Amino acid sequence: MLQKGYGITITIMNDESRMEYTSKSLGVLSAHSVIKDVPSGHYVVTNMEVPLGGIIYYVQSDLLKTYFDIITVKSENTYYLGNFYGIRGHGKNSEFFLRTKTNEIPNKLFRIASNKKLISENPNWIICSPPKEKHLIIYSRN
Repeated sequence: MLQKGYGITITIMNDESRMEYTSKSLGVLSAHSVIKDVPSGHYVVTNMEVPLGGIIYYVQSDLLKTYFDIITVKSENTYYLGNFYGIRGHGKNSEFFLRTKTNEIPNKLFRIASNKKLISENPNWIICSPPKEKHLIIYSRN
């Protein structure tokens, strides 16, 4: 399982402008991260990094496009990419299998994002998380 306190880093890229936006953790020990101030447009996820203990698992390939699909962003909406968990194989250089835990937005995330004024009082949430039956294989960066 993922260790609490080390959020996944996700980078998205605008299909037209090629500008990239990377998520930032909501706090020092927060498992939640956000990407702020993303202009309207069509985006693809281009990179994911998962810190686990002393190892960073990452994926930077076209597999992410099929795992997440294209995300169409409109400025009036708030987008949720998922609540993930993973299972690691045995050994230092083994693969990590990432899955979506649930498509529901955790109350804690909503509360923290509201308190930090990252979302409006009544946001229009668009859930973009992959289906629970899909998994993504991620490899260590070593």
